[in-house]
Amino acid sequence: MECLLARAPLERALDRSTWSYYTGSGSWSSDVQAAKPAITLDGNARFSVQWSPYLKKYMAIATQALGHRIRIRLADRPEGPWSSEPVFEIEGLATAVGLQFPWIRSSAGHPELARDNGRIEYLSYSRATASGNQIRIVRIEFE
Repeated sequence: MECLLARAPLERALDRSTWSYYTGSGSWSSDVQAAKPAITLDGNARFSVQWSPYLKKYMAIATQALGHRIRIRLADRPEGPWSSEPVFEIEGLATAVGLQFPWIRSSAGHPELARDNGRIEYLSYSRATASGNQIRIVRIEFE
């Protein structure tokens, strides 16, 4: 999945005429057709990007497509360059055996819940269970 990146002045963020789009190599353009992906993830369309004050990096958090793990990539800026491989993976999130679609569906970071300046982060993910969908929270601690 590829992600395009746009920016605008905060006070005019709802006015699309003020948007500029990342075109690669650190350049920006007002032409959406010139936009290039800022990051390509091997996950589904739902992912999140957040600043980690503890790591002093941006974190892209995505669920592996049709899988059971959450992958985290890092970058110095939201437009990248991003680590080519995940620097952190959370595994063992499988759902109940015997379900037709047992993989986890989406994941997201929650910087509003972070503790100790981002050393402790919380991620949520969605998975199927025999009785319906379930949202779970994972706590991660960076060393």
